[in-house]
Amino acid sequence: MTDEPRVFGNMTQSELDAQYDQHTQIPDNARYVERWDTWSAKVRESYTFETLSYGPGEHQSIDLFHGAEGNPGLVVFFHGGAWTNHTKEQFHYIAESMVTDGFAYAAVEFDRVPDITLEEQIEQTREAVEYLVRNPKGYSGEELYLVGHATGAHLAAMVVTTNWPSRLGVDTCPIKGGMLVSGIYDLEPVRLSARNEYLALDQSTARRLSPIEHVREHPCPLVIGWGSDEEPEFYRQSRDFADAWRRGGGRCNAFELPRSNHLDMSLELGDPDGPLLKAFLNLDAEAT
Repeated sequence: MTDEPRVFGNMTQSELDAQYDQHTQIPDNARYVERWDTWSAKVRESYTFETLSYGPGEHQSIDLFHGAEGNPGLVVFFHGGAWTNHTKEQFHYIAESMVTDGFAYAAVEFDRVPDITLEEQIEQTREAVEYLVRNPKGYSGEELYLVGHATGAHLAAMVVTTNWPSRLGVDTCPIKGGMLVSGIYDLEPVRLSARNEYLALDQSTARRLSPIEHVREHPCPLVIGWGSDEEPEFYRQSRDFADAWRRGGGRCNAFELPRSNHLDMSLELGDPDGPLLKAFLNLDAEAT
């Protein structure tokens, strides 16, 4: 037994820090980064895209891969990286499965913490979606789907819980559904962890920037996934957010993928025959 005080639930500081440190389960993520880069480079050889600017920030850009004519909509992807690293180009590989299924695919880049605050980063992601709604190219501006992995799932969840009819001045929300993978939806334990050294959240800000605090009534359907080999906090976060979504009247297909760690889940997004993509393609039918 340790005399170290409990800081969240029954966890000590070192235990909580480990829950939100991907190196706890994956000491060396280089092989995953290499896989992203190699796969994405091959996709760029086979598919064309255009880069769009949605704001004045250094990294405020979108890589748009066009889908088939009459496609079912646009998939907007937010990448992970602890809000501080990775790039949209590393996740071009996801375009392959999305475009094959007819969707247009937009990989969003944003400025990074601590160059900007997390609140500013969230606002940039909203600006990116607003730009895509107002400037549709090869897709319907009324049929958007949000997808995010890890901290990108946090950003996607903050976007999907935005009051879009009010922001856009329209009657119907253009966000028709989403897929959130291995995400963080309650920032209070993050605030208490070592990650707050660069996030600099206080209790009020952590609450304001937590998607679970902003679930609206009758939200769009979601797929929420996590891996069996992730730290327990990640699947607790996912289950809690799924429960909150259902309480709000939304339909949600939430499930765990066996033998999958945090970064395995990112590769699953590029597998057209995998359970995540199959659930996403059957979003309306399967969400319960």
